[in-house]
Amino acid sequence: MRDIANWEARAAAYHGRLTEGHAGTSGAIQQALQLNFKEWAARYSTEDAEIHAIAGRCADARRSARAALEWSRDSATLDIAARSLGWCGDAQALELMKELEQRFPNASMRLHVSAPIVRAAYLTRTGNVAGALAELDRVPYEDATMAKLWPAFLRGHIFMARKDPARAAAEFQHVIDHRAESGDSLLYPMSLLGRARAAVAISEHATAEQYYNQLQELWRNADANLEPLVEARREAARLH
Repeated sequence: MRDIANWEARAAAYHGRLTEGHAGTSGAIQQALQLNFKEWAARYSTEDAEIHAIAGRCADARRSARAALEWSRDSATLDIAARSLGWCGDAQALELMKELEQRFPNASMRLHVSAPIVRAAYLTRTGNVAGALAELDRVPYEDATMAKLWPAFLRGHIFMARKDPARAAAEFQHVIDHRAESGDSLLYPMSLLGRARAAVAISEHATAEQYYNQLQELWRNADANLEPLVEARREAARLH
């Protein structure tokens, strides 16, 4: 049901049409609720939360995450809601991870892969980049499907915060090169932006222009008010 009901909404969001994607997800949620499939409704809502969190729309991310938690508190819902809230710097993410650990002690992949990623996301957003790196070092299988390229994405932001753009560029490049591992994730377009910014920081302006252009082409029909796109256009214009 998931892929049929929500695929088009996720695809729209991937191409920067978050308004269209949110509307499609809302329809999928209503369909699931009508069938009393509350766990599916929660899954769609956490996916919506993660999309908005990655794009920097944290008020929308919080609304979708908290709605999902009203419908289900299964391990997947706790995991994805926490990741979304963590990337928004919301301390509820840590509370959800504690609940996951207490209620699902045998969910080993979520506890050993997802939980450190959630804590690293929260710590990155709240300025504790050393703590965030320490959490990422605890992830045993960074290429696991459950990781969804988050470790490299987070390290990219961490190294930019630490004024190490060369290492940041390598991390964002990893997401770009391995985007097929999470084919409709906004981590890919946001890593194009991160890669461009890292290139600017090391004065590789031709490379920066390449990645800004790739992002703008991918998002050529995106929402006009999508803030990362607005920023990318402004930053790209400064290169000339």
